[in-house]
Amino acid sequence: MPSQFRRIRSLLATAWSRVPGQSHGARALWTWHFIALIGLILMLKDWKVPSDWPTDLVFGKPPKFSAILQMGLWKGGIIHALVSALIVGSVRWWSRAKPCLIETQLPDPQPSRWWFWPVLLVIIVGATSLRLPRMAHSYWGDEGWALRYYGHGKYEPVTGDDMQGPLKFKPVTWSHVLWDDQTGGNHYLFSILQKLTMDTWRSWKGLPVTAFDEAVSRLPLLVGGLASIVAIALFLRWLGRPRAGLFAAAFFSIHPWHIRYSTEARGYILMVLFFTLAVWALLYALRSNRWRGWLWLGALQFLAVYSWKVAALPFLTITSVISLGLLLKRDAGPVSIVERVSRLARPLVVGLTAGALFIFMVAPCSLQSPRAIERLKHTGKPMETQWFYNSLSGLLIGAPWFRSDPENPTEVPLKEAIAAKPLTVRFGLLAALGLLVTGASTLFRHRPLQGWMWLSVFAAGALGASVFKWVMGIEWIFWYFFFIILPLAVFTGLGLDALWSKAETLRLPQATPLTRAMGALCLLLGLLAPLAMAEVARPQIQLMHAQPYESHRQAFQLTRGQHEPWGFDGPSKVVTCHLWRHIDLYDPRADTYVRDAKRLRERMAEVDQNGGALYYVVGQRKLFHELQAEVYALLRDPQLFELKDILWAEEDIHTLEIFRYRGKATPKP
Repeated sequence: MPSQFRRIRSLLATAWSRVPGQSHGARALWTWHFIALIGLILMLKDWKVPSDWPTDLVFGKPPKFSAILQMGLWKGGIIHALVSALIVGSVRWWSRAKPCLIETQLPDPQPSRWWFWPVLLVIIVGATSLRLPRMAHSYWGDEGWALRYYGHGKYEPVTGDDMQGPLKFKPVTWSHVLWDDQTGGNHYLFSILQKLTMDTWRSWKGLPVTAFDEAVSRLPLLVGGLASIVAIALFLRWLGRPRAGLFAAAFFSIHPWHIRYSTEARGYILMVLFFTLAVWALLYALRSNRWRGWLWLGALQFLAVYSWKVAALPFLTITSVISLGLLLKRDAGPVSIVERVSRLARPLVVGLTAGALFIFMVAPCSLQSPRAIERLKHTGKPMETQWFYNSLSGLLIGAPWFRSDPENPTEVPLKEAIAAKPLTVRFGLLAALGLLVTGASTLFRHRPLQGWMWLSVFAAGALGASVFKWVMGIEWIFWYFFFIILPLAVFTGLGLDALWSKAETLRLPQATPLTRAMGALCLLLGLLAPLAMAEVARPQIQLMHAQPYESHRQAFQLTRGQHEPWGFDGPSKVVTCHLWRHIDLYDPRADTYVRDAKRLRERMAEVDQNGGALYYVVGQRKLFHELQAEVYALLRDPQLFELKDILWAEEDIHTLEIFRYRGKATPKP
């Protein structure tokens, strides 16, 4: 091994001597690829590819995880090695490409006053207070499934498949955290941070491997969400608009979607954090053309997409806009086509670097995608009128437009809020739209390339929804648009800053009466607009504080939890039936196959015989009523069952009905 290291060091020294005149950043980049290439060649040389790999991964017999891991790393290693070889082989071209500087700071930059940091601290404290009440909420489906597969583990029967008998716990291994994606819902970076956090917490507290805590598992997200608020404030201050940075930070802090994903065990908020920092690195690189900025861009692009893979879409559209801007930028003298194309060298090389590393890291996961996509085709709400309006209102103000369930007393749809408070809600919505338009027009007037860059993020959302719907056959869920919250915050911050800048004309001694009147109007709007937006969002925030997005922990507490503590692994006489919504993280013994009256009566007879208890948890109530009408008729029979509770949720598909069997039923012939 030492001889191999000496050989690699000798090769690097030779390569450095033959490519002179490079900056430290360029040398660091191709050195990385050189070392990666050598390492990948050594890895692939002795790699054994599974010989019995199935040709049909969708409907054929699924391969073992070990085979998936081996095949995935082999394929990903080949792709990474090819990219590294290409970059190392073309180093003379891209390392010496002629720079093309683009000014990114906004004109007439504002000074950063002494009050910037105190105000930002107040925003952070307020944002924290809005997020803490949600930290200990029950997991909902996506959170619980991801934790079960990629962060915690599962209970299995000691013998056979008897889940009513003794159970044993099988913790998730690091290989599954990194490379398992059987559900398509592994948010890789968060899975890593979540397991590290939970393992550290258990070790510190001296708890068993079975222990978990919702608030502890969400700590990386709370930190990431607060960090994204700081990041956007500092980013806009760096652009020359510190006041807009504070306004954008305040927008993040009170936006219900930002609050939700700062406290939901998924990777979306980490994506927003690294997305913000990546755009900052991109604009810094364009302004300075220093390799330091381009290297940071590559690293942050990788982290953003590794946090949530769909983030690749806005990076694709932003890179397209910036590349076009570099190609078309005019210089003092004539520029050849070759020189124009060479301007793309640095963004192309760092993009390939981030992409190659990402492909290598997730190649085993991509082999599981066909089966995951096939399952996901049967989920999600139709992309119809209600989906469209809820997507728009969710992005704009963080609340749905339509009520999903007429019976649900807890929902706070904007359409009904307008009827209840027409002046306040209408003004809040118009203020949100007005600030967006004002901020966008301000940016287009001063830095049109950045304006098109941010607009391309909206195009990325439309592109993603179209690909999911018409190519993959999957319904695009409205929170998949979440990356659009970044340009919304930027535009809103710049729009509010423009109003306050107009209001400053009140202090000019030479201002005309008309100018003073316009300044007073802008000051009034600048004060009322954010207050109205916060008032519109307030009911949704209160709802998010009051109830979980889906109450699976409460469902356990009302059923099996009445008889057994969580984590009980001995024999059980308690039968719990769940249909269409369930997280086995809370109740691993649940029977999710009681789908007809015959099977339900069998379980009722079993409980009558052994003197146990039986509960039934109904999920996706509309679907249940359509497909399990006979079962629902039994559950609604007061002689057989009692309705213990209805656990309402923001969306009707997540509302849970809890029924308890009264016992000693007379089976029908």
